[in-house]
Amino acid sequence: MSILSSMSGNRLHILRSRVVLLAVPGLVALLYLTGAFYKRDVSTERVGALPNSLDYQAEHATQGKLADPDIPSDEQPDLRDKCWTQWFSTGTICKNPPEQWTQQSQLDLVWSWNNTTLGNSTAYEASKTAAVRALTDSDLLRYSFRSAQQHMHSGFGTVTLLTPDVPTTALGVVVGSDVECTHTYQDDEGMSRKGQRPCWLASADPVYEPPRLLHHRQLACSSKSAKKICQESLLVAPEAATSTMLASQAQGLSDVRLVVLPHHIFADHVSASDFWSPLYGPSFRFNSDITAAGEVNAATQNDSEPADAPLIRASRLLNQRFENKARRKLLDLPQPLSRPIIQEMQQLWPQELDIAATTLDKRVDLPFLAAHYTVEKYREALLWSFIVAKHDRDGDGNLSPSEAQALLKDLGADAAGKYVFPRVEMPLRSTTSRTSVTESLRRASLPVRLGHEAIQASLDGDSLVSPRSPEASPSGIVNDEHDGANPLQVHAQNKRPVASVCTLARECLEPLINMVENSKGEHPASITAEIFKRVAFRAPLCGNCMIMHLTSQSGAQGLSAFLPSSDLEMSPNKTPPLDVNNSQDADFALRPAPILPSIKRIHAVSSLLARYTHTIVFQEHFVVPQMQTRLETKFGLTTLEFFNTSSLFSFKQHGKHPDPTQVKAEDAWIWTKYVRAWLSLRYPFPMRFESHTREI
Repeated sequence: MSILSSMSGNRLHILRSRVVLLAVPGLVALLYLTGAFYKRDVSTERVGALPNSLDYQAEHATQGKLADPDIPSDEQPDLRDKCWTQWFSTGTICKNPPEQWTQQSQLDLVWSWNNTTLGNSTAYEASKTAAVRALTDSDLLRYSFRSAQQHMHSGFGTVTLLTPDVPTTALGVVVGSDVECTHTYQDDEGMSRKGQRPCWLASADPVYEPPRLLHHRQLACSSKSAKKICQESLLVAPEAATSTMLASQAQGLSDVRLVVLPHHIFADHVSASDFWSPLYGPSFRFNSDITAAGEVNAATQNDSEPADAPLIRASRLLNQRFENKARRKLLDLPQPLSRPIIQEMQQLWPQELDIAATTLDKRVDLPFLAAHYTVEKYREALLWSFIVAKHDRDGDGNLSPSEAQALLKDLGADAAGKYVFPRVEMPLRSTTSRTSVTESLRRASLPVRLGHEAIQASLDGDSLVSPRSPEASPSGIVNDEHDGANPLQVHAQNKRPVASVCTLARECLEPLINMVENSKGEHPASITAEIFKRVAFRAPLCGNCMIMHLTSQSGAQGLSAFLPSSDLEMSPNKTPPLDVNNSQDADFALRPAPILPSIKRIHAVSSLLARYTHTIVFQEHFVVPQMQTRLETKFGLTTLEFFNTSSLFSFKQHGKHPDPTQVKAEDAWIWTKYVRAWLSLRYPFPMRFESHTREI
């Protein structure tokens, strides 16, 4: 009996041990899944109604001085002017920052998507991969949304999904469930219309607000003046250019909105400030490739190549308005587009930027045009501020000998040195250090940047040039091609070699020098606007060197050397003209206008700089892998896993493979399976408004 009892006890002990061994891993797995689904529900809330920056401000209120709510609202405009002036002058935040630096407080998001299987039957039959492409686009949109819900944090606003209308001639020929995957809405005239909708997107949820569905007709035909462009080809156009143009002009959204395509994936935590903020402006992500493949040169390239043709046409427009040069390509990533800037460009190029032109072969690349236009206008504003607003003190449109002498002195040339300009070193700046950017955003009550990418800011004068950092020793010697002098210069303070980037030539400002040297009247007063056009457009290297010198003179932060003194005033309508598509036709001079009330020049300049301020991120091309074959797909995904340094990816088969023999018939389908499998591991949990579907 004792033996049986002992055996029974041993069996119970073994059974108890096995139960414990099985229960512990099961409990751990249950806790993990519970936490994962809890995280899913919490993060899903961001997609329907993303929290504003106030959530982040409350969390970090003790880490920085927030806006003072006790300041009356009628005093906010004056406070805003003073704070903008301090920001551009010293690069620091004022003591009591305004509640809102601009009218925009959040960054709205617009995804554009189209279902290619709803096109006309002829186009569908002409492409054997149309079904694959449609499934790919639809599936990647799902993962684009999932990645956004997981990684988007403070500062974002509403989420909109923009799709074309359903072709009226296609409803009878579409097969499968595509006819059911539509969204019924009413237009301005009360007529029932149908727009495209992903089959998996639920139009309602009892808890969370799904993305708002918007269709081409609702934007293109929203007013009586727009009825003329409400043709069928535009409303059902599958081109991304059409959706991007409509998204940039949509009313009811923030002035600057982030336009996202289905193949754009968020790979790490980001806030709205990673794409746009009032202080630093929109962030343009350029290709870091310095070879010809990473640039567009309209002077040497023609628009016969379909991939680069819209870029080349856009660059030609920029050459016409500003200067003729090669321009860096944007990467295929989410782009912040400013509605006021787009409207401003439409005044310059109404035909090229007409919405109907987006379906033609002569369309231009809108994000590329807007990014480089903003960069050029900021450069123009800096030079205008220094030459016209600062040194034409009496505002008569001319530079007198005394005004010219003051201008030359600011550039380091005077009579004692026989008006020979000094060599210009690379500026030593701390504007874009992570510590400085984070502190400035927190003090201004704005979301801090969460991305790890380094930025270059227009607050350092030329955003395309990376200045020296105080944290690192000077690196990279830039030789002056026009001067055989030794480029190594010894800095007076740290005795270390510093890169000398340029020397301002006498020819740049020869009219001013001649006038000062012959002050008895042999040379008349120089016209201010002509001097400005000379260095800004006719001899752009002169303007670039001036910007570099004045940035250095402004110190580690701010642009004080460019700005007029606080006692100078001007007419409010004499800022640089916005509607002239040729710089030679523009009148950039100040003229007296006693009828109108005057404003402080420094406030006008600060407002102008705030309009065009921006940042630039140079990123490696591997974040937008080609992946045109199975081998390239494997290599591209492996590279993204290994170099996990970017907050954004872009999965798209770009163009045609240069060697058709390397492309196999099943590559498109294999690409879809590889990419989807990779994304499903990163973003496995469905969204609350993602219904069950039979799609891949």
